[in-house]
Amino acid sequence: MPQRLRSAALSVPRLGHASPPGGRRVSRTGGSEPWSIEVQIVTRAEARAVEVTRATRTAIETFLEARDPAATSQITITVTGIV
Repeated sequence: MPQRLRSAALSVPRLGHASPPGGRRVSRTGGSEPWSIEVQIVTRAEARAVEVTRATRTAIETFLEARDPAATSQITITVTGIV
């Protein structure tokens, strides 16, 4: 699904935007530091953006919980487009 959304977003003319329509950045400066996760997503017009961002956040939190239950995180999700 994310690949289809990204493909659809890339086919829409981007009026002078320099940054890509979707992506992610994950960083952690040290083993005990919180994860810093920034996600930029493109949603479909039929979907409510708030529901998509909540589902994205839940998926990230579930993954981190399974990988490292003691880890903390700062998650930022931005909707950069609607197709």
